[in-house]
Amino acid sequence: MRQSLDEGAQVVGLVKASTFLVLELRIEAVRTALALEADQIIKLTLAGLLHPSAG
Repeated sequence: MRQSLDEGAQVVGLVKASTFLVLELRIEAVRTALALEADQIIKLTLAGLLHPSAG
């Protein structure tokens, strides 16, 4: 009985770890997308300041 409880705990721990990893990867993907978007906004703003016809 003890062994099956330990195996069950390992499975639950693995599922929790996998879920946490997926959430971390999603957060990192969102951060990357936001950083790229902010970079584009800054570039367009600077282009508009340097070349008013571009903005």
